[in-house]
Amino acid sequence: MKSMLIPALVALLAAATQPSQAQYFVRPYLNFSGGATIDGLILNGNTSSSQFFSDASRTGSASVSLQTGTLKSLAEFVNFDGGFVIASAVMGETFTLRSGMGTDFRFAYEFDGTIAADAKSIPEDPGNYLLQIDSAIAVFRPGVATWSDWYALAANTSQELHFETFSYSIQNPLNDVSEAASDYFSFLTTRVSDYEQFQIFVSLNLVVSSSTPQTAILDFFNTGSLFFDVEPSVEVFSDSGVFPNTQPVPEPSSFALALLGLGALGALRFRRNKR
Repeated sequence: MKSMLIPALVALLAAATQPSQAQYFVRPYLNFSGGATIDGLILNGNTSSSQFFSDASRTGSASVSLQTGTLKSLAEFVNFDGGFVIASAVMGETFTLRSGMGTDFRFAYEFDGTIAADAKSIPEDPGNYLLQIDSAIAVFRPGVATWSDWYALAANTSQELHFETFSYSIQNPLNDVSEAASDYFSFLTTRVSDYEQFQIFVSLNLVVSSSTPQTAILDFFNTGSLFFDVEPSVEVFSDSGVFPNTQPVPEPSSFALALLGLGALGALRFRRNKR
């Protein structure tokens, strides 16, 4: 028994002290006709990022914060004569839940914003005048998806635990537009073990596009908010260490100390049983 205990403990300690790669990102992204692209992608680094662009007739803004659990986007034309603005806010975070087998874990995302736009200035023009909002949430086990392929995997495979989308568009409006748009996404699962991990991706994308002079604004800077619910006894850790109501993932050395303690207790019990 003793000869089996020591190698097993050594193997556990070796695994626990290996540096683990955090899995989170923030990505505010702007794209404008004429070739202007601003990509604020940050992988496993700063936990918030914002990008902003404005000229005489176009504005785009996007902001992502894991610290506050928020996504914000804005896209605007002011008498702009043909082209497009894309404003996107995307985030990914990994959550580790400890204890609470059999209890529920619910992760939710909600957003709201406004759409204000003039009617198509030249109704007979064959070109397209488009106002579009897209949003999505996808949940995976860690190690399946990355910042660059999560949406494609969720849309085209069955590897995700949950995938939900929202899409709303207005094309070639003949009357002025003044609307509100909102949605609520929720992932709910019953825990199957005391230790589980979930990697969650969320996006909020806005597009304003026209071939004729137009004034329009998609304002979703009112904030898309992310939050979760668990039983009070459940410990929740985030890889970023800053997501609201979470703790930083413990250092590998702390797991190693815990395993040493378990090993010592096991050895003590073994000696007592031997007596």
